[in-house]
Amino acid sequence: MENARINVYQLFCLIILLELGSAVIVGLGIKAKQDAWIAVLVGLIGGLLLFLVYGSLHRQFPDLPLTGIIQRILGKFLGWPVAFIYVIYFLYIAARVLRDMSVMIVVAWLDRTPLTILTGMSVLAICYVLHHGIGVLAKTGEFFCPFYLFSILLSLLLILFSGLVNLENLRPVAEDWKRIFVTAYPLILTFPFGEMIVFTMLLPYVRQPKAAVKTGLLAMIFSALILSAAIVMDIATVGENVVGRAPFPFLATLGKVDIAEFLQRIDIIAVFILIVGGFFKVAIFFYVALMGISSLFQVKKPSRLVYPMGTILFFLSLIIASNFSEHIQEGLAIVPWVVHLPLQVGVPLFLWMLSLLTKRFNKRDQHLAGSA
Repeated sequence: MENARINVYQLFCLIILLELGSAVIVGLGIKAKQDAWIAVLVGLIGGLLLFLVYGSLHRQFPDLPLTGIIQRILGKFLGWPVAFIYVIYFLYIAARVLRDMSVMIVVAWLDRTPLTILTGMSVLAICYVLHHGIGVLAKTGEFFCPFYLFSILLSLLLILFSGLVNLENLRPVAEDWKRIFVTAYPLILTFPFGEMIVFTMLLPYVRQPKAAVKTGLLAMIFSALILSAAIVMDIATVGENVVGRAPFPFLATLGKVDIAEFLQRIDIIAVFILIVGGFFKVAIFFYVALMGISSLFQVKKPSRLVYPMGTILFFLSLIIASNFSEHIQEGLAIVPWVVHLPLQVGVPLFLWMLSLLTKRFNKRDQHLAGSA
């Protein structure tokens, strides 16, 4: 699995699929009310700066994934437990997204199908792809990404021409900047932009390493523009009150589209968008968890771990919350502060500063040794 290589276009596609993933469906940034779309763009600024930190770590240790970088900087004794925490974190995020995806399919499409069946089928599909390695996942993402983006853009155009858009719902613009910043940081910074931490595990496997960070930045900007456009359409169509109450606002918005009494019930497009985006987001987080656990425990054939860890992912997704309301509340009120901020921001910044200091001291020691 670790010997595979991906090109920058495949990296771009995987980032788009991960960044949009579940974010395009849920009411991202709605705490900023009608200015949620602005909050996304404000959060993007912090996300880009954070990814530059990730990129700096990658340039200093180009052949190491995040788990290896941690052990190189902190040493084996301290680094191994911290790296293992990241493995648990990646697996946890995969389970959360899997729960989102399964619940929405039940709510919007297969309301009589047990959650366990949908979750199990999703895990089996993901495990099948990952058993063949990141190369197969990247090629699959490369294939689906254009259809995925086309579905989103088609949805936005159908909403625009449905006659339901009311721009008054977006006014007043930038009414409360404090509310915008409080929404952007930490909520939007950590979801979805801070989730780019997962690509610190994949950057060493990009064929064109010099273009990897630039590709990541461009993909983040592209994703943010699409997210902002989707939020604008949601709020302009159904209003910020409905967006704030609905578990899946994009689904609710598409459900109202009726063009000439011919194009109706196009909310199935939203289901397709979540299934595709959710599949790749779960697969990416699950794959890097596999990478991490294989590296930490020196497993010679990581593919053997795919199905056993897939079983763990299955049960973790089911027990992660007793109901969907608890799941959403946990994701908005607890996880960003307790989990995301330390692991997406705190630890990487600490590692980055420590690596720069170590590099500086090493240069000084070499200079002194040369002078002597």
